[in-house]
Amino acid sequence: MIPTRLTLNNFMCYRANGATAGPPALDFDGLHVVCLTGENGAGKSTLLDAITWALWGTARMPDDDLIAQGCSEMSVELEFLLGDQRYRVSRRRQRGGTGKRGGQTSGKTQLDLQVTGPQGWRPIAETSVRETQALIEGLLRMSYQTFINASFLLQGRADEFTARTPAERKQVLAEILDLGEYAVLEGRAKERARALADQLMSLRGSIEQLNLEAERAPFWQLEVEHAERRVQAIEERVQQVELEYQRATERRRVLEQQAERRKEVLRRLEELRAAQHERETTLTRLHTAIQSAETLLAQREAILAGLAELAASRDEVERLDGLREQWQQLEDRRKELQQELREATHALRSRAERAAERRDGLRQRAARQRELEADLARLTLEFEALAPLEAAKQARLAVRETVDATLNQLRELQLRANDLQSAFVRETERLTGARDEQARLVARLDKQLRDEARWRNDLVAAQEAAAQVATLEATLSQMRQEERAAADHASEQRAERTRLKAAADKLKKTQEMLQDGTEVCPVCQSNLGTAGLARVHTHYEDELKLLREQYAAAGQAATAADHQMQSLRDDVARLEDQLDRLRTIAARADSLAQQVAQAERWHEERTTHQQACADFEVQLTAGTYASAIQQERNDVEQAMHALGDAAAMTAQRQQLAKELQELEQQLQVRSRLHGEINARHTSFEELSRDLASLPELEAEAAELARQIEQGDFAHGIRHEGRQITNERDALGYSPEAHNDAREQSRVLRHWEEDARRLAVAEESLARDTMLRQQTEELRARDASQIEQLIGEDALLAEALRELPIVTARAVELQTSVTSARRDLTVAQHDLGEKRGYLKQAEAAAAQLVHQRATEQALGERQSLFAELAEAFGKKGVQAMLIETAIPQIEDEANRLLARMTNGQMHLSFEMQRDTKKGDTVETLEIKLADALGTRVYDAFSGGEAMRANFAIRIALSRLLAHRAGARLETLVIDEGFGTLDAEGRERMVEAITSVQDDFRRIIVITHIDELKDRFPAQIEITKTPAGSYWELR
Repeated sequence: MIPTRLTLNNFMCYRANGATAGPPALDFDGLHVVCLTGENGAGKSTLLDAITWALWGTARMPDDDLIAQGCSEMSVELEFLLGDQRYRVSRRRQRGGTGKRGGQTSGKTQLDLQVTGPQGWRPIAETSVRETQALIEGLLRMSYQTFINASFLLQGRADEFTARTPAERKQVLAEILDLGEYAVLEGRAKERARALADQLMSLRGSIEQLNLEAERAPFWQLEVEHAERRVQAIEERVQQVELEYQRATERRRVLEQQAERRKEVLRRLEELRAAQHERETTLTRLHTAIQSAETLLAQREAILAGLAELAASRDEVERLDGLREQWQQLEDRRKELQQELREATHALRSRAERAAERRDGLRQRAARQRELEADLARLTLEFEALAPLEAAKQARLAVRETVDATLNQLRELQLRANDLQSAFVRETERLTGARDEQARLVARLDKQLRDEARWRNDLVAAQEAAAQVATLEATLSQMRQEERAAADHASEQRAERTRLKAAADKLKKTQEMLQDGTEVCPVCQSNLGTAGLARVHTHYEDELKLLREQYAAAGQAATAADHQMQSLRDDVARLEDQLDRLRTIAARADSLAQQVAQAERWHEERTTHQQACADFEVQLTAGTYASAIQQERNDVEQAMHALGDAAAMTAQRQQLAKELQELEQQLQVRSRLHGEINARHTSFEELSRDLASLPELEAEAAELARQIEQGDFAHGIRHEGRQITNERDALGYSPEAHNDAREQSRVLRHWEEDARRLAVAEESLARDTMLRQQTEELRARDASQIEQLIGEDALLAEALRELPIVTARAVELQTSVTSARRDLTVAQHDLGEKRGYLKQAEAAAAQLVHQRATEQALGERQSLFAELAEAFGKKGVQAMLIETAIPQIEDEANRLLARMTNGQMHLSFEMQRDTKKGDTVETLEIKLADALGTRVYDAFSGGEAMRANFAIRIALSRLLAHRAGARLETLVIDEGFGTLDAEGRERMVEAITSVQDDFRRIIVITHIDELKDRFPAQIEITKTPAGSYWELR
């Protein structure tokens, strides 16, 4: 992953500013090795937090704390290269607020991922933040922890890998080597082994049940043969009864058809009688219609005369309709001319009023001309009296400039004195802080050693617990075997109870067949007789009694086995709890042994830190430090004394400022007077010009008043109005006459309806006459059909007297058939049940062979997956891969470490160590060797530890780069030089230069001025009250 462009908005100290959304985008394109510089707290490390927050949603503090103070949301957009493909990730966070009930609501995060292509950027994000984050991590092939442990040396966390415990270091290596896949395989193998073990247990119970069912096959074979003979006898009886039932059913069907025919005859009779009634009604209606038509034909002459009068009235209405539009146009024009005359009169009056207002205004302004002349004279005298003030102002400005120069020199000297005092205080604080840090380390070691006695006691207890675990585990194994035996016995007794209950249910069904009073055997269909039937009853009762006794005994045995099994389970649970407690105690033995060994090393460290604390205290008490700063501070104080008293100069400058303020106020009065004089001149000239037009305005006002009084205007409008009135009167039209003609036409309109009814009567008279004749003929034909149907109904009624007798016989035979079929169904069901039991027994025997083969195969697969789980575990393939990678990391780290220390340091990884018991345990200790010998990592100073951290980080980065998955082409070093001396810093820069070809982008962060010039590109970070900004140099 190579960052190419970074855009921030309200992220920590990078705020939105003005019209822009935030600081300009930081473009990394073209930069290979770049140095981020700036004061502490300017926001250098914040840029790296922005990169990790955009990619993984993680930084050095919670999300809401990353939002700039006073803002409600933030966003970061990062473009990066992965191989040859460019991606853009955008993450936005909105701060949580206060809910309706006063509680704090959680913030909201939005995440988007895009990829560039021929058509530009296109989104590839998933539907949720969680799914999109998984997609990003899948592309990068690494998590946040792997990234910062391998290539990201964060401020304050440069020892993120080396400072971890051995177990945590192995976990980080496992992530770098992508061993999580083996852990997944281990878990899957264990899960399959457990699942196969569960299948084996279930299968063995099934095999036991199948064996019991297979042993019953001969018994069910005999039962099937008896049931087949009984079914055959009942089938013959059913066939005889069904034949008689079919004959009775056929006779009933013939009679039922005749009954349906009689129903049809009666329905047809009812329809014909209803039709006869309807034809009588139709004949009456036709007779009435014919009489009405003949009456209307007699009024033909009167209707035609009314139609002629209606036509004449409509012609008059049409003539007046044609004149109405022309009359209305003339009337509208006459009204328009009246409105125009009123508007002309109003306009003329308005002109007269405006002329009078202007005339009166000029007469009033003429009276102010003499007042303006007096004001001009007075203002001119006041203006000339203030002329000498400008020279006095310039003299005082020159004196103030001299005083300001001296005060500026004093302020610069005072600032330098303050800086020197701050530097002296910082040096004092640094020595004090170093002394306090050593004292804190001594106190911390004392606190860590406080539990040393308890650790030693706990170690003895853990060793004793380990000895007890082996004894209790043997006891637990024996109890579990007894528990399984009890469970098997309980299962056998429950299976026996099921078998006995099935046998008893079958005997009860057979007994029920003997309760119907017949002396025929329900099994073999032979005649038993009274004595034989009693013997069978007695035999069945004896068998049922024996089965009940056996069923009760099996139940008691199963219950006893359950109680024994529950008791064993309780004992096993108690023993397992005891073992868990002992195992927990015993598991601490190795860690407690390490803690005791660590305590011995802490005693040595405490002596070293206590001596250093005493050395710092001597320097602070004697005050023999920062001598150059103290000398320069004395020189600055002497220079300040030579320039004079700053307070007196400040008082003199304040007096000058007061005098200049008074002069400025007086000059402002003079400027105001000059403006007033100019304004008076302008007003006087305007007034003179306006008064020259007064006679002309008076004449105009008099002429307008005359025109209004005499009506001497709008002559064309008045003439046209008289012409329009004459033309309107000549038309001979009035709205009243037009309305009367319309009313007359409406009154005569009823003759049209009478004419329509006359035409309908002429048309319907002949049709109704013919329809009356046809209806009379149909009435005669239906009367004949009614007589024939009455005769047929009498014959059918005589034949249907036999139907009840035949129906009763058919019902009786149907009952016999149902009873016989029911007996056959019971017999067939019994036969099918017995055949089913026989088939189950035979299938159980066949399945038993298959299940036993499956049991053997499952056992072999369960053993295989158990071995695979052990092979994929941390002591198998994972340990082998880590052991293979460690030499590579050691070689690469030592190559860099030799370059930084001029061959004076060497590191190694210890994969195993011996315990006090003489055993060997897995570990991942880091040991460093120098001129003084080989020691653990924690024993080295900050500069030496930093060199080791850098070498290991680069080695881890190269290991990741050579892995097939992750692409790690960026190296970040955040404040990695502060603990190094000058030579160490030089070595570190050389080491960075030596690895620059292995990375496509290297970002170095430092606040040390003498280092930033050693890098080809620099990004300067500056913090202001409005927020931080960057500048590429």
